[in-house]
Amino acid sequence: VPAAHLDVVQRVDVVFLCLSCHSQRTHRCPAPYFGFYSANLPEEGGRPVLPHFLELNGKFETASCSLLAATPIAIIHFIIGANDEVITPVPLLSRYLQHFYPNGGYTYLEVVFDVSTHQKIDAYNRTQQVQVAQLIRHLGPAGRVFAFFSNHSEQDSGWLFAGKVNGKYIAMSVSQVLSTVFGPYISLLKAANIVFLVCGSIVAYEDSFVELKQAILDIKVASAIIFPATRFQPLVATNFLLALAELVIVEQLNLQKVFPALLSLSNRLGQHTKVILMTKDDAINGPRLSVTTFARAHTQTQPWGIDVPAQCPLCGSTNSWSDKVGVTALEKSDRSNAPDQAEPGQASAQVQHYKTSW
Repeated sequence: VPAAHLDVVQRVDVVFLCLSCHSQRTHRCPAPYFGFYSANLPEEGGRPVLPHFLELNGKFETASCSLLAATPIAIIHFIIGANDEVITPVPLLSRYLQHFYPNGGYTYLEVVFDVSTHQKIDAYNRTQQVQVAQLIRHLGPAGRVFAFFSNHSEQDSGWLFAGKVNGKYIAMSVSQVLSTVFGPYISLLKAANIVFLVCGSIVAYEDSFVELKQAILDIKVASAIIFPATRFQPLVATNFLLALAELVIVEQLNLQKVFPALLSLSNRLGQHTKVILMTKDDAINGPRLSVTTFARAHTQTQPWGIDVPAQCPLCGSTNSWSDKVGVTALEKSDRSNAPDQAEPGQASAQVQHYKTSW
């Protein structure tokens, strides 16, 4: 702003329009950027208060358009309590997020649960009452919640572990575990986003998957993400979750729209697991759940999202897709001047292997 006009732009009747909003409004019809308008925005009749457009002295170095988080937010991490608890990147994610809220407004709550017996369930419910009350005061009427659920799952049934009894894990149905663990927080989880950091057996078995989807509908979360790898390793999803935090939590972008971008920023995740996104669809006849599965695809190593074997089924070699190799079976002629021929009644066989890194 020119020094001669600093007093003008500070008047109470002057409205400021940021550069990103101006770019959105003039996307199809370019117009000079004045920034400051009298009384109203330009589309509402406001007129520029400066005699000349503002000159840009720099360039975009990060996002050209973003919305930084201003409303309070709470990250709730539900994690099963045990000595060998699930190792996750959620604490790292929390440390990353807290720097976006230097003046408060951010809180991280780790909810350790063991609901394997009636006595433990009663103790869990009593403990959570105080924490829920504190969260409600922190969030106020406009706060947002992002939740994570870290647990083990039974490989033979897809049931979730509820805790330990006599040193051994006890598995219970998906609906029973989720309703018990989420019960005290049900009012806070409404319209929240939740990420399930569990192994893929919960998806592999139809009964468990149906219970999971029904629980998501009952809780009324806005979206849920799950990784269906047989033995899912949460640390592999670190880049994905960090990108999720920046784009969805901080910049408040639409999760469905930015989901392909999230996957492109975490290329190794696609080699380990597919990703399932479940979003609530408020249909005319009642709420429904839209389920979308994202799979890594590669023309040689994972065509149409289907894994190619790591070992060649013909020659038994491993890493057989790293180079192009030609193997031809020919019959050597006994005559030195005769050309080599393929075996009688057979065409020459050629096996080729390809690999392209992702």
